[in-house]
Amino acid sequence: MHQRILWIFFGLSIGLLRLEAQTVETRVREVQFFQGEAEVTRTGNLALGAGEKTVRLVDLPAEMDDASVQLTFDPSVKVLDFKVLRTTQEHDSLKQRAIALEKSYKNLVEEHKTKSEEIERWRIEEQFLMANQNFGGTGGLTSSQFQQNLDLVRNRLADLRSKIKTAELRKQALDIEANQTQARLNAVRSKRQKTVKEVEAVLEVKTTGTYMVRLSYLCPGVDWRPFYEVRVQRLNQPLLLGVKALVQQQTGEDWSGVKMGLSNAEPSRGNELQPLNPFELQFGVPYRPQYQHNNKSSMGITGTVRGRVFDVNTRESIPFASIRFYNGNEIVGNGVSDVDGSFAVQLKRAALRFEVQYIGYESQWLSLSYKQLFYEVPLQSGGAQLSEVNIMSSPAAMGERNYTSTGKRESMQSLALEANAMDGGLSLIERAPTQLRYEVKRSQDLLSDGQEKSVPIREIEVPAIYRYRAHPGIEEKVYLFASLVDWKGLELLDGEAGLYIGDRYLGRSSIDAKTVSDTLDIALGRDEAVQIKRQPVANAVTKTQLGSKVKETRAYTIEVRNTRPDSIKITVVDRYPVSRNPEIEVKLTQPGEAKANEAEGTLEWELEIPGNSNRTLEFGFEVRYPKGRSINLPD
Repeated sequence: MHQRILWIFFGLSIGLLRLEAQTVETRVREVQFFQGEAEVTRTGNLALGAGEKTVRLVDLPAEMDDASVQLTFDPSVKVLDFKVLRTTQEHDSLKQRAIALEKSYKNLVEEHKTKSEEIERWRIEEQFLMANQNFGGTGGLTSSQFQQNLDLVRNRLADLRSKIKTAELRKQALDIEANQTQARLNAVRSKRQKTVKEVEAVLEVKTTGTYMVRLSYLCPGVDWRPFYEVRVQRLNQPLLLGVKALVQQQTGEDWSGVKMGLSNAEPSRGNELQPLNPFELQFGVPYRPQYQHNNKSSMGITGTVRGRVFDVNTRESIPFASIRFYNGNEIVGNGVSDVDGSFAVQLKRAALRFEVQYIGYESQWLSLSYKQLFYEVPLQSGGAQLSEVNIMSSPAAMGERNYTSTGKRESMQSLALEANAMDGGLSLIERAPTQLRYEVKRSQDLLSDGQEKSVPIREIEVPAIYRYRAHPGIEEKVYLFASLVDWKGLELLDGEAGLYIGDRYLGRSSIDAKTVSDTLDIALGRDEAVQIKRQPVANAVTKTQLGSKVKETRAYTIEVRNTRPDSIKITVVDRYPVSRNPEIEVKLTQPGEAKANEAEGTLEWELEIPGNSNRTLEFGFEVRYPKGRSINLPD
């Protein structure tokens, strides 16, 4: 009996010690951004007496990954054990607000139902009046009686249609108001019950004192992506490449004065190479790819998915395109492209692929991959304008300089390091064996609102060769490109780019850092000061019969006009038909100065056109095919 009392007393003592656990509030000090998540580091100070102590770190985000938690103290404090607890905080102060919103939402739904019933009754009456036009039955009516009944029906129909129109407009307004009320109600409900986590730790303290605790963990709802500003002042000078990070977080707590790092690593993704199983052929069995056990991408993608939707022929952005994300046949997310064709959709549930749709275009399906940060979505149907921009240039021919000194060529790596030293030390850059990491020197503030914040990383002067390019057979527009030679040392990632000529914003392009080429081309948009016109030669369009064959001929002229005061370099590419059928013969009759690719049926001119000058190009071809057959040649 005495021993039992001692055990009860010991249990009560342990319970009291647990109740008396010392609470510690911590503050976010460092955040290492990865793709779709971040490692958050918090610190706090607490006074501890010698001996075994229990402490509790409170007000931690509910989304943190419990398995990734790391807890460290001063070496004189040993962590014996810790565990993660989940608690729910109630906010009764929002109760009345929630009740009021629920009542308002219910009233809106009831009014919407009433309006629908009214419209249904009025439409039945309208159909009845339209179906019963025999006013007088078989006996007939006098002229005045007929006119009186006709006026009555006409007035009643006008009154019904007016009521229906008014009710339909009210229903639309009710839809909007109900959706807004529902959104406010959901927000209040989420705030009334807030789930947070705590870390409870048992410590062994050697010496009484004040100690700093350091807590780190992985947390979703955090993301970043690179964004570039490409600025061109003059076409015979290097372009200025501004590298920025667009960061956002939705962890439920605001961050103030945090040290920030940016990495393209993916900690939660499987890091082991999968074994390659035998590929056995069998009859009657459909092909199935080998399952990737430890690869997170096989389960789907979460986080923010970004990209741009554009016309495949004109490269113009497509606004308000519908974007749906799927896991199997289930829709797990959706979004709409903005006025620039860009989209950013936050996926809380895993998605494997997405579909982009727009009226008048073929829908496009794309698979999601953790290796891809940004998705270019070209749509096939059934850039920026430079016309108002005055680009200054020197008398030297644009595009001639390659910015290398005689006998000594500066690498992009050295230029990048020099630029990094000149840009005020915005960030440090580190290339690890498997990842690229930026360390932002200046502390940052970041609200938990899901809104992207631009964080400057560095600015680099990059040697560039400017060149124009046109495909007049598809579009009579001329595009300007900047080519970056030996660009690998710049340590770039895939991302969007904002384009500027001088201080004028021209729109957006993209940088594809996955290209294996030594030259990186950046599209700078259309230049209306360089014009191109392609038209058929009228007397060269012929159709004649030669025995059992029909011969058709075509010829075209292409006029390129440079209205700028300085010379330009331009590549013009056009096409002539190719035949995959031995009965159809194609012969290029007027290649002119073009370089012809017979396999692809393309003609390419490399031109240098002086300022305020024009150049005329010509080409022609003939086609022979059996008589009595039709062929898809243009008129």
